[in-house]
Amino acid sequence: MNYSPDFTAWADDVPLWVIEIDVVSDVRDEAAGIPEHFELLQNYPNPFNPTTTIPYRLATRSYVRLDVFNIYGQHIASIVNAEREPGSYQATWRANAPSGTYFYRLAVEPLDGKGTSFEDVKKMVLVR
Repeated sequence: MNYSPDFTAWADDVPLWVIEIDVVSDVRDEAAGIPEHFELLQNYPNPFNPTTTIPYRLATRSYVRLDVFNIYGQHIASIVNAEREPGSYQATWRANAPSGTYFYRLAVEPLDGKGTSFEDVKKMVLVR
């Protein structure tokens, strides 16, 4: 916020205060390039019905598996099962399953010999 008097606005030497407000609504680093590490982010929206987006980041060229499981550990869907170049990705899951809590697991195996395997699990809720 910037407060500054503007003395040119009034003839009687009474200052008019101009208040400038800067609002940041979104921050994106377009020059970010290749992520420094592997990362699985929270899906959105969450809870969802029937489609959700699952973002993830890869630091190196890797073999990627992104799977969905129910609360009993039963495999429900394979969303990604492929080689990917380094970068940021978004996978979409259109659920053909009943309401409930589900888990999604990202398993990454680097292909270029750099780095170690990565695995992470997060929770999401499907509401019908």
